[in-house]
Amino acid sequence: MLQDTRIRRPRIPPFRRRELPGIYLAVLVFGLVAPLLPPLDAGDLPRTPITAPVVEPEAPAAPPPVQVQLVAPAPVVARAAILNKLTDSHTVALTFDDGPDPRWTPRILEILQRHGAVATFCMVSSNAVGQEALVKQVVAAGMRLCDHSRTHDEQLPDRDKDRIDDEVVGAEATLSTAAGGAPVEWFRAPGGNWSTEVAELSAEHGMQPLSWNIDPRDWERPGADAIVAAVQQQILQQAPDGPIVLLHDGGGSREETVEALEKLIPWLAEQGYRFGFPVP
Repeated sequence: MLQDTRIRRPRIPPFRRRELPGIYLAVLVFGLVAPLLPPLDAGDLPRTPITAPVVEPEAPAAPPPVQVQLVAPAPVVARAAILNKLTDSHTVALTFDDGPDPRWTPRILEILQRHGAVATFCMVSSNAVGQEALVKQVVAAGMRLCDHSRTHDEQLPDRDKDRIDDEVVGAEATLSTAAGGAPVEWFRAPGGNWSTEVAELSAEHGMQPLSWNIDPRDWERPGADAIVAAVQQQILQQAPDGPIVLLHDGGGSREETVEALEKLIPWLAEQGYRFGFPVP
């Protein structure tokens, strides 16, 4: 049997025969137009924006509460609470601060002795170093000593324990040695700035706190007459019973204090006052 070598075209279903001319035409047109088109760049391709998921940051953990230890300041002792008493209401106590001074202390001492008066000298111990003969002279004249700290630190209540101990106890030892072993019976806080610790420390070492109720502010040097007038007015109006007068024999020029003292002592005597010491 002879093999049939005729080329047979594939049988196209009747429903597609009508579509072939249109398809051929489209392919022909694309083949002619495509070479004329510019090449597509990657950037010309349509893109779908990619949105990263939004991650809400975690709130930071709250820090642990800080433990604050509140330290109460040292209670300040009111000066009125430690005002000293005198033996009776007809006694006046003269006190002199910030010495000894080689110029002013001897002049004040001479006035007191001439009028038969006594006084308490509140000495800064650093001033007593090198003036031991003068300290002994004060004691030999019948006067008494008061510790007024080592350096006159008016912020003494704010210092640490060692500093306070040196300013109070160390100063007392220096003064007693300078005086040949004479007792130091009082402590007066610089500036009148007291604390419970300062008052108790001085008492533990045999010194009673010493304050005042008459203050003419002679250290401002307002003039001798102004000093006299201030003392007279304060004694008559504020503290007629047992006045403790604050004056100065050191810390600067005390010429006005010396001049005022010459008038004050006779006036106090005329008012019926005797001169004495605060009760230790």
